[in-house]
Amino acid sequence: MLDNVALSESPQSNAFSAGAKYERARRGRLSKDQRFMKPTDLLPREDPFRRKRALLGPGAAESRRNDWFYQLGIDPLDEATNPRLLSYFVTDMGKMKSRAETRLTWRSQRRLTKAVRRAKMMGVMPILNKQISSYFRDITLL
Repeated sequence: MLDNVALSESPQSNAFSAGAKYERARRGRLSKDQRFMKPTDLLPREDPFRRKRALLGPGAAESRRNDWFYQLGIDPLDEATNPRLLSYFVTDMGKMKSRAETRLTWRSQRRLTKAVRRAKMMGVMPILNKQISSYFRDITLL
């Protein structure tokens, strides 16, 4: 009887020894306070359970209120030959502005992007910049 007590309290056979802890971790039977930590758990956050949403633009109702094309019933693809209108949605470097900047609906933003690409391929808009007025002046002189 004494041998059994001495064996159960020895460091090798203890249920909380390092080997047993490793074996329980390998089987996935750790309690909440003994689980492994991910490297991202060490990053500072305001609330660890809530992630911030990426800035994708306004919600559906707000974008419908702000969208010129939606309000007037205009298809942006029909405006591919109107560079003065399309230039409002292009940066100085000739890139499309994001939906967070244009405040358009998802559908209008996609169709407007397609219209700008078509206008650039047709030569109606410059590809690498936004200078519309000087671009047209050069075309009319030809």
